[in-house]
Amino acid sequence: MLRRGLAEAPSSLVVKNDNVEGGRPLFDDNPEPPSQPDIVVEADNTSPVVSDVKYKDKPERTDLNQVITYGACYRSKHVFLIYQKPEYGTPRRKHLGRIEGLNLNSYAFDLGSANIEEEEPCYAMGRFRR
Repeated sequence: MLRRGLAEAPSSLVVKNDNVEGGRPLFDDNPEPPSQPDIVVEADNTSPVVSDVKYKDKPERTDLNQVITYGACYRSKHVFLIYQKPEYGTPRRKHLGRIEGLNLNSYAFDLGSANIEEEEPCYAMGRFRR
């Protein structure tokens, strides 16, 4: 989905699922445990954008802690917590806050959209056009 939505992006852009592709160690000085965020987007000469997906309509504090930890591990400037849009909510990107140059954002994805193909580009472009 995300790879399709970013079809017009520069060719240096790489989208990875670090749960599948192995991620990297969580710590600099210990190979275990691994840090395995759901999505890592990398491009030349920029810090990676790290995202984690939660299948609930209201993320919890532990979800915030997890994605912030992933962002610190990857030396990211932008992290996203992606969750499903509440039943009567609006799909949107929201800036939640900043910690030492790490920008925490959320995106409420409309999984109940009548046309999910229309939701995908909104999600992709809303996240990666800064």
